[in-house]
Amino acid sequence: RTIVESARTMIHSKRMDKKFWAEAVNSAVHVLNRTGTSTVPNKTPYELWYNKRAKMDHLRIFGSEVFV
Repeated sequence: RTIVESARTMIHSKRMDKKFWAEAVNSAVHVLNRTGTSTVPNKTPYELWYNKRAKMDHLRIFGSEVFV
């Protein structure tokens, strides 16, 4: 439920078309794995899996314009 709500919020807040649903879900999972809670106190799912803290400097606002 959290993933679906996060993806829906991302699409709605940027007024994006529903064709970007898969990208929104992927982004939601990516962020939740690095910031979300787990059953182990003070550890994210990423930290439990890789045994190190996740880098956050690559994260951008979903739906932002990019220039390549």
